[in-house]
Amino acid sequence: MSATDVQEVVRTELLISEITEADRQALAALWERYDVFRGVRGTLDFIEMTWQNPTSTILLGKISGALISSVTVGYDGHQGWIYGICVDQPARRHGHGRATIVAAENWLRGRGAGAVALQVRFTTLSVLGFYDKLGYSFQNMVLLGRNL
Repeated sequence: MSATDVQEVVRTELLISEITEADRQALAALWERYDVFRGVRGTLDFIEMTWQNPTSTILLGKISGALISSVTVGYDGHQGWIYGICVDQPARRHGHGRATIVAAENWLRGRGAGAVALQVRFTTLSVLGFYDKLGYSFQNMVLLGRNL
């Protein structure tokens, strides 16, 4: 994306919608460019698994058809979860991340979620200020996990 393209991004509305079949390759490229799901086996398989699950989705932000942002969102019946928020580097700091998070929260509200949690990698702690401005706070817990 050139400087002219970024100026256009600032002047143009971000349209956010759920992923479609036609979006899969562009999304995989965006995620791989920024190592969004480090350690996940097969980006396209992960996209397919999330897309086909009725309790989760992937929301995409586009401007003039170009993929600018994405977020993976799911609802476990208790609370919502936000994973892998990504905004293409040249389009950052223009409100697209905020708009993408708000869209994820709205998707969760529509399914009855009363709370939302998100994960931040230790390698990306610099984004904590962004989430703080959106009202997210440390929850005094540690997330543990393992592959099955």
